[in-house]
Amino acid sequence: MDEKIQMQQKEENKVDKFISDLSDAVKKRVSSLKTQAYIVYGLYLFSFILGITAVIGVIVAYLARESAKKEGIKFLVDNFTYQIRTFWIVVVLVVFGLITTFTVILPFVFFGVAIVWFIYRIITGIMYLRSEKVIYS
Repeated sequence: MDEKIQMQQKEENKVDKFISDLSDAVKKRVSSLKTQAYIVYGLYLFSFILGITAVIGVIVAYLARESAKKEGIKFLVDNFTYQIRTFWIVVVLVVFGLITTFTVILPFVFFGVAIVWFIYRIITGIMYLRSEKVIYS
């Protein structure tokens, strides 16, 4: 009888170890994807100095979003979607600003809104990412 109990405990220990190892692998993957999301936000912020970094950031966001979808990590999928939408909406605002350069006030309105909104979205996104909450874009 004791042998059966010992065998059962050994099997349970194996299962527990497997689950623990699996859990560690998932934690590492989530951590890796979160790091990528922080990198995208950093690239977006750095785009105020060197604009091309925003393009690099949106490419990273597209690629990382696919990885997060495969892993089924909802808060990261939503965060990457948020980053992608932020990029494209800023692009639209900047294009409108460029189109209206022949007027005196409108370009400043579009560029001002784009800058303030971009910074707001970056800060909001980082806050949601840190708390691992789902963000609705």
